[in-house]
Amino acid sequence: MNNHYFDADGVYIGSAAAHPVSLPPVNALRVAPPERPGHWPVLAASRDGWDLLEDHRGEKGWLEGRPAMMDHLGSLPPGWSDSPPPAESARDSIASSPTAVYCKSSGIYHASASCGGLNGEWIEPALLAERFPDARPCRRCGKPSMGGA
Repeated sequence: MNNHYFDADGVYIGSAAAHPVSLPPVNALRVAPPERPGHWPVLAASRDGWDLLEDHRGEKGWLEGRPAMMDHLGSLPPGWSDSPPPAESARDSIASSPTAVYCKSSGIYHASASCGGLNGEWIEPALLAERFPDARPCRRCGKPSMGGA
């Protein structure tokens, strides 16, 4: 006879021999968890058995086009892909980025909020220089930039 333990979230954490005349601890069942490849046991809502959830923990992929790693049990989230997103041009990538800022003066997207005539919000400094080493300076402020007229 074994105790089959679960953590505070109900996730199975292991089994150990039980004393035959004792009751199981509050964080254990005497019912063995089921086994199925690609799944992990969790405490059932009835608290008298186990359910199985998909186990993708540690899997790497892309979530809505960005690198991601699963760190919890359950189905893969909507927008998950095992394949990298299709490559796009640096200009398209920056222009569609929520962190890019458009400089009205020079007509280019870049990583500086200090350029006069910006139409956008503050972003991380040197974003373009880090992600796009071929970025050239903005004609007005000299910060790294891509695209424009």
